Amino acid sequence: MPTSTVAKTFLSSSVVAGLALAASVVAAPAQALTMSYSGSGFSIPDNNPTGVSSNIVISDNLTISDITVTLNNLTHSFIGDLIATLTNVDTNTSVSLFNRVGRVGSGFGNSSDLGGNYGFNDAFTGDLWIAANSNPVPSGGYFPTGADSAALASPSLSAFDGQ
Repeated sequence: MPTSTVAKTFLSSSVVAGLALAASVVAAPAQALTMSYSGSGFSIPDNNPTGVSSNIVISDNLTISDITVTLNNLTHSFIGDLIATLTNVDTNTSVSLFNRVGRVGSGFGNSSDLGGNYGFNDAFTGDLWIAANSNPVPSGGYFPTGADSAALASPSLSAFDGQ
């Protein structure tokens, strides 16, 4: 397993709140560590398809073996309007955390509100599409989902493993 990596910049777009990134990583010599990184908070612009981004630059000499993304204090009045992605700009690897929850085809997404902390990891069993039937959507841990589907996003967060 490689023991050196380049700096990583992760972007999360179209969400509000602080962004926290926790990654299980392998450092030289091979040992598992959990590292946490935080991004700045921001507000979601209304009716703006460009959205917003929060950068987290990771310059540590580590290799990712698992990743959890937590959106802290995420507040928005219509979850079906939002798309959140995590991107490593160095490798152009991009994974959907969620994408217009409740929207199928060209319809509107779910109208439930967000108001809490939402974590995303491939191993989490919470289904954001089901949770969105509650208003507000409960804080918790969810697996990443793609567009028009409650299925696990493809690619999944494991796409960052080894980076």
